[in-house]
Amino acid sequence: MQGPWLQEARACERNSPGSEQELPLPENALYVADAAYFTFRIMQKLTEQHVWWLTHAKADLTFLDARGVKYNLINYLKQRSDQKVIDEWVTIGGTQPTRQKVRLMAFRVSDETAQRRREQVDRDTQTRGKAHGAMCGWQETRSSQQRWSPSPPSGPKAD
Repeated sequence: MQGPWLQEARACERNSPGSEQELPLPENALYVADAAYFTFRIMQKLTEQHVWWLTHAKADLTFLDARGVKYNLINYLKQRSDQKVIDEWVTIGGTQPTRQKVRLMAFRVSDETAQRRREQVDRDTQTRGKAHGAMCGWQETRSSQQRWSPSPPSGPKAD
């Protein structure tokens, strides 16, 4: 095992000693990334290298569902407001070089957690502008294939 590497919270992890650019990961490693600095190209590169990855989905993420219908994450979650768990394969990436199937997972959070998040969004909106209050009730993530996935697309090799 390598790491962890600690750095300033506001520093770009792409320039850290433990970045995937500075330190190539071995096959079947798990790379956990900050969504703000994790590009579709890096996701694709890691998948091709048989490295697992996990990151939060950004609120403005757009993707195609299994039927090929285009969604943005907020509308997708709103349409599934009656579900407690979402665990589906979607296609991200607007062009062929970065297009790939990923597993989108979202879990309902408690009403108390959702309320705290809404209050934080309200405070942030007053100070920073744009916010995504619709995301407050969900804990979401996206990942490369997972070992427990049925019929996964090509990606990291399972043991």
